[in-house]
Amino acid sequence: MVTKLVEHVDAIAEKVTNVYVERQWLQALIVSIPTFGGALDLLLSVKGREIVKKRFERFFHELKEEAKKIAEDKVDKDYLNSEEFYDLVREAMEAAAKSREQEKLQLIARALCKSEGNDEGYLNLSNEIIKLLVDLSLSDLHVVFKIYEHQKNFCEQDVNKSIEDHRRMLDKRQALIIQESCIPEEDIYYIFKKLESCGLIKPFLRTGMTNWGNPPYEITDFLRKIMKTLQD
Repeated sequence: MVTKLVEHVDAIAEKVTNVYVERQWLQALIVSIPTFGGALDLLLSVKGREIVKKRFERFFHELKEEAKKIAEDKVDKDYLNSEEFYDLVREAMEAAAKSREQEKLQLIARALCKSEGNDEGYLNLSNEIIKLLVDLSLSDLHVVFKIYEHQKNFCEQDVNKSIEDHRRMLDKRQALIIQESCIPEEDIYYIFKKLESCGLIKPFLRTGMTNWGNPPYEITDFLRKIMKTLQD
């Protein structure tokens, strides 16, 4: 699997560069920008290609490490030659080209290696993970991982024992998460909203709650599925 992916690296990096270089009118326009023009031109032509190739090299290192964990006899060769896998590889490589953090590259590689049979009805879970890794910053990911670690052992049976007690416990855990993250409170609530919009967390709301104002967040089943894929 890794060998097939490596074959695409030079071609993709060259394409990224050529798309810019071939548009001479765009290059001239960018060079004419005061102060920043020369640096932008260098980034989009020569240096940009080097950056993309370095990210690919780091991505393929992570991919090799993840691939080593998969027994050869467990690999579905038909899946590796399928259009579905080809599309996912393209998504993963585009995500890798946009990711400078090693931790993100590792997670993208892991999601790709675990893509076989990772369908959840109408969606491919690995594809959704890769898209999220592009959209979320490393700070966002660290926060959602902390939330998950604090709540992963909770179940609806625990909630039903006492909704109010569970809500108070979530309030305490959320305050602890904010403290542990070392992110200003106004910024972390922006991150919470972002994670909510991605379907990873949701406000804790249940019938019978006496206090509905500013409920704490709880993790979603979607996040549980994602973390199961990334941690197994």
